[in-house]
Amino acid sequence: MPSRPTYEELEARIRALEKEIACRRESEQVLADIGHSYRALVENTPDIFYRTGLKGEVQYASPAVYRQSGYTVNEVLGINLAEQIYAFPEERKLFLKELMEKGFVRNFEARLKRKDGSTWWACTNAQYFRGPDGNVQGVEGITRDITSIKAAEEEQKRVRQELEASHKMLKSFLNAVPDLLIVIDRDFNILYSNYREQDGVSKNRCSGVQTCYARFKNLQAPCKDCSARSVFDTGQIVEKQMMDSENGRTCEARAFPIFDNQGRVEMVVEHIRDITEQKRMEAERQNYEARLQQIQKMEALGTLAGGIAHDFNNILVAVIGYAELSLGSLTPQSPLHRNLNQILQAGVRARDLVHQILTFSRQEKREPKPLKMGNLVKEALEMLRSTLPSTIEITQHLSPNVGNVMADPTQIHQIIINLCTNAAQAMEEDGGSLTIDLSQVDLAARDVSAHPGIKPGSYVKLSVQDTGKGIEPDIIGKIFHPYFTTKDKGKGTGLGLAMVHGIIKSYGGFVDVKSRPGKGSVFHVCIPTIGQLPAHDDPQGGELATGKEHILLVDDEPLVIEVLQEMLELQGYRITTADGSLKALETFRKAPREFDLVITDMTMPKLTGDRLSLELKKIRTDIPIILCTGYSDKLADK
Repeated sequence: MPSRPTYEELEARIRALEKEIACRRESEQVLADIGHSYRALVENTPDIFYRTGLKGEVQYASPAVYRQSGYTVNEVLGINLAEQIYAFPEERKLFLKELMEKGFVRNFEARLKRKDGSTWWACTNAQYFRGPDGNVQGVEGITRDITSIKAAEEEQKRVRQELEASHKMLKSFLNAVPDLLIVIDRDFNILYSNYREQDGVSKNRCSGVQTCYARFKNLQAPCKDCSARSVFDTGQIVEKQMMDSENGRTCEARAFPIFDNQGRVEMVVEHIRDITEQKRMEAERQNYEARLQQIQKMEALGTLAGGIAHDFNNILVAVIGYAELSLGSLTPQSPLHRNLNQILQAGVRARDLVHQILTFSRQEKREPKPLKMGNLVKEALEMLRSTLPSTIEITQHLSPNVGNVMADPTQIHQIIINLCTNAAQAMEEDGGSLTIDLSQVDLAARDVSAHPGIKPGSYVKLSVQDTGKGIEPDIIGKIFHPYFTTKDKGKGTGLGLAMVHGIIKSYGGFVDVKSRPGKGSVFHVCIPTIGQLPAHDDPQGGELATGKEHILLVDDEPLVIEVLQEMLELQGYRITTADGSLKALETFRKAPREFDLVITDMTMPKLTGDRLSLELKKIRTDIPIILCTGYSDKLADK
């Protein structure tokens, strides 16, 4: 039988039991405090804490369920809330599938419905919980409202897509720019380049693994005159032009800075434009302007020639008129007869020279007409003899038996003058021989085979040959191109041979050229012949007409009036003179029936001859009027 414990032993056991009870109470208090803190945390957090049974019925939901879904805690207890709040059933199925396969779900995002029908984004973490026996009792989890986060993500996505679209569009735009664009960093690495091969195949875009000096110049260090370096150092835009020696292209380069937030040059953009064509067009424009000025100068000279011709012809009227009057009063045996005859011949030559100058200087459009080439060639050569240097010997072989051509005399003069002037310029340094031949040839089909559209037949052939420096073989095919010239500035416009070719082609003819460098050149101009010209009476033949009619003679040059009055009075006419158009009008108005004829100068001050004629016709409609002048644009083609 066990012994009874002593009082001391009982007292010790009681004290141990009291101590154990005190510890247990203390632990229970701690647990109660923890539970209270946990409940406060769960009930005050914005996230929803929940627990459901195996069938999904809600066993517990934190107060946040109301703030997030609009349902009160009492409304959700005991029901399968998941069946009601998932906006898309397929998302709930994915949640359950993942939970069943893994036993837990982490960061599952889905759209849930509130009680009022609106939707919100939720992120859920959940897992199975087990009972004391280890069996699964249900699901517990936490759901967080991530609507604002999703909205921010959507906004970021939208902004990112817009940036990508903008970047893509900008890249497409830059790639389409024909100019070269290069973006480099401070280490001269290429961050972007739209460089393309000349054949149009795009090169691989450089992306910082290559430096600009290695990529484009094949160098080991930056160029000595590097524009980018200057921009990095100064922050200023740099512009310059440069030549590509490999292909002869001219480029315009412009480098400008891109700054970072601290105002430091972070990158440099180089814009390089090929301006070769622009430079060529600018040079052509300047060339065209110079040629236009030359043409305008020639037109001004033509106008000046007309003004000089008027005054000069008035002088020649007196010279020729008085020479003829004096010769008429002398016998051929008189010592003065020969001298006066020489004066008369010189005056006639001067008159013809003025006519030739006017013919060559006129710019009016003319219609081709039947004519003989021989006389035109002689006239042109007479004028050329006085202008070509004496170191050039002129030889001519003009056959008298050449047919007639349909052409414009002025244009034929221009053709001869151009060809002979070019030949003379080819011999200006050392002199030489200029030979002009005019003949008629019959050309067969083989003779014109090199000229499409030209038919075989009879042609008048004009040949201009020189002993000058000749034409190089590589340019002989270009000499008829407009504005092509090898002459020094100020010595040619490049239009002469182009004009010759155009005129002859319009006549149905052609131009051939043969040349050897250092041996001279020969130009053959062939124009088709036409039938014989109709016969005309010689207007200068026969005796001068006489009469007794009364003539009103009008001119503002007293010398002209004097010589014409004397010549007409010798023929028996009665002459009344007027030294101006206004005086003539006053004289005629006083006695319009006394006059049988009016002879008037064209160019007079205050009232020109044609206007005077109109005023006289108003007074007397049947009065005959002869208009004459030294030169007038109005009468030049009449």
